[in-house]
Amino acid sequence: MIRRTTKSGFTLVELLVAMALAVVLLALAIGVSQSSAFDSQKVVGSADRLTEWMIAAKSKALRDKAPRGIRLIPDTANPEIIREIAYIEQPDPIPSNGPLLLGSRLVFYYPCQVIEDTMAPPPTYNFDGLPAPSAPAPNTSPASQKTLFLAGLSAAQQTSFTSTVQSGDLISIPELRSVLKLGTPAFTVVAAASSPSGATLRLNVTPESLPDLGRNVYSYHDSSRRNMTLHPNVPPTLLSGTLSVTNFSIIRAARPILGEPTQQLPSGMAVDVRAAQTTSLNPPAADVNGNRDILFAPTGEVIGATEALTVLLVRDANLPNVVAPLGANYDQAGQMILICLYNKTGAIATQPVNPPPSPDPYRFARDGINTGL
Repeated sequence: MIRRTTKSGFTLVELLVAMALAVVLLALAIGVSQSSAFDSQKVVGSADRLTEWMIAAKSKALRDKAPRGIRLIPDTANPEIIREIAYIEQPDPIPSNGPLLLGSRLVFYYPCQVIEDTMAPPPTYNFDGLPAPSAPAPNTSPASQKTLFLAGLSAAQQTSFTSTVQSGDLISIPELRSVLKLGTPAFTVVAAASSPSGATLRLNVTPESLPDLGRNVYSYHDSSRRNMTLHPNVPPTLLSGTLSVTNFSIIRAARPILGEPTQQLPSGMAVDVRAAQTTSLNPPAADVNGNRDILFAPTGEVIGATEALTVLLVRDANLPNVVAPLGANYDQAGQMILICLYNKTGAIATQPVNPPPSPDPYRFARDGINTGL
């Protein structure tokens, strides 16, 4: 008995039908991807992603019981556009009684204007083993000559300090009720650890930020340098033109978390922090490098915020920026979303931009309808 077997497969007609359906579906997909609906979904997805990053940073702060946040990194071509972020942390302060600064001291140099009988240019003084800047000319204010040194560091302390402290860090001095900010560069080495007083660093702070010790700092003496007296407003401890402080601490600014990669927004999407366009949105302030930090306390509160509300505008950076003023060309800007961060509680909400003819495009961010609480 002969058995016949049949083979399963597609007929030519079925194959043509399947190919036709595939072509139709592909055309639909291309049409949707190029439509405004798809672009709108990209903006919504970008806003959701940025919100998730902020929530993750808040969770890190609660978990670590220490400040954590995100850093908005400016685009290299346009610093007012943000396309990526980095997770950041604020390290513990460095106390002066700790191993890194133990035995060191801050030395404030206020050069004295020398008034001699002959009114000759004053000499340059050395003090406490530190190199003194040139003294100001006679009868001129020495305010611009104020300098701050960190002295008395061992070789190991100098290496640790220079690798740990950076621009933007703060120096807290309780005795003088002052908080000073390090500029760029943060310091320069002016004496090695082999010097009699140990390593000395000149800290880069502006003269205006140094404590005010009086209207003027003058020394009066004759050409033989006898009978030196000081201006009444100058404390007696400034006989040498210096003031040393040993009670201080370094409050380190936020840094990227080691091992955490930067996070990218979808292609073309960005946070627009254009100052002229979004002044009323109160975006985070930029530092010297253009970075904008949002730092959460373990309680959820935003650290360092001066306003009740911080708002980030998410949009398609490839489209025209017509956020302000809004007008007939508003539709050219595409979908835009406001991410509202309530700094007191750390609550996060999203709001749309209020379209024209409204005079306030950001009203929804301030009306309290959706605060995220």
